[in-house]
Amino acid sequence: MHGRPATHGTIPGLKPFDGYWEGHAGRMSSRPERRSRRAERRVAEQRARRRRQMLLLGGLVAVALIAVVALIVATRPQSQAGSNLPAVVAAATPDPAIPLNGKTMGSPSAKVTVVEWGDYQ
Repeated sequence: MHGRPATHGTIPGLKPFDGYWEGHAGRMSSRPERRSRRAERRVAEQRARRRRQMLLLGGLVAVALIAVVALIVATRPQSQAGSNLPAVVAAATPDPAIPLNGKTMGSPSAKVTVVEWGDYQ
């Protein structure tokens, strides 16, 4: 067996080629091409997915912007020229005969005390 090529496990018509059969050498050389085509396809799919995501995000932003503009237009006050609201007038100054002391107004010995509280929010 030492001087003869091994015939066990060989395929008729194929010869060994650097550890691989010549018939498989063509397939082996196309693997990197197949991988690169596969990688290119993956990159193209990722780009398409990213583009769809960006289009969806852009559409959502546009809808939100339109909604905000519509709310601003719907809730803005009407023109003041035709308004029936009375003009704002400053309050009259209190009578100088009524004593004032900080937040209190009137006589400290009065029989009735009125406490007024307001929440101006």
